Amino acid sequence: MRSPIVGARLAHILDLLAEDSWTNVYAGELEVRPPGAPTTETAIDRRVAISNPRRLAVSPPVLSARQQRSACNSSVLTTARLRLRPWRDEDLEPFAALNADPRVREFFPSLQTHQESAESMRYIDDHFRRHGFGLWAVEVIGHASFIGFVGLSVPSFDAPFMPCIELGYRLAFEHWGRGYATEGARAALACGFATLGLADIVAMTAVGNVRSRRVMERVGMKYHAADDFDHPNIVAGHPLRRHVLYRLTAHDWAAALHE
Repeated sequence: MRSPIVGARLAHILDLLAEDSWTNVYAGELEVRPPGAPTTETAIDRRVAISNPRRLAVSPPVLSARQQRSACNSSVLTTARLRLRPWRDEDLEPFAALNADPRVREFFPSLQTHQESAESMRYIDDHFRRHGFGLWAVEVIGHASFIGFVGLSVPSFDAPFMPCIELGYRLAFEHWGRGYATEGARAALACGFATLGLADIVAMTAVGNVRSRRVMERVGMKYHAADDFDHPNIVAGHPLRRHVLYRLTAHDWAAALHE
């Protein structure tokens, strides 16, 4: 008979092995672009602003000057094993490498070129400046200087659940299965609720991305089938277009801290 301690350890190991490294982060990353469509996140932002200016205008949280100075973009979040920090120029090469890895991009419509990764880095940096928070570069303290990103972002596409703030994470394949995505996601959620004062945070991914969905569930997010949606930046008929949405409210997050 398996002891309770061994059983608990085995369950923890299986959870780690089930962990994936990414969730959908922003429109430009996911779009399968038809001819003539915008090719950068900035262009997509402009398209959404034209089609629905009221909705885009209220999507980012409004931070006071004091909040801006103390918001997450000026912070380094530290967990037991990870450091979530501002991006550096030298992060580009390992970032481009993970974006060119088919295992990391399994649930994206395509791989990213080196130039597209550079553009993504610029977009992430601009997001921090515009919103006061964003996707942090992640390092394993004392072991690896860059393994991917974890953080919060404002999606730029239009959907029934917008406006919203999204939890996102993407790690290099060699760092999967160690619980890093879950650990970093918990730090990002704590910053969103405790520092930024957000009311709720969502996460989304393709229906079939079971590993990424397990991360969302482990950090306390809830799924309701009624929230499933077709991602507007993925062409109709594409097998990755159908997405699931998970939510976590500030109330539920705070309650879980005392369990």
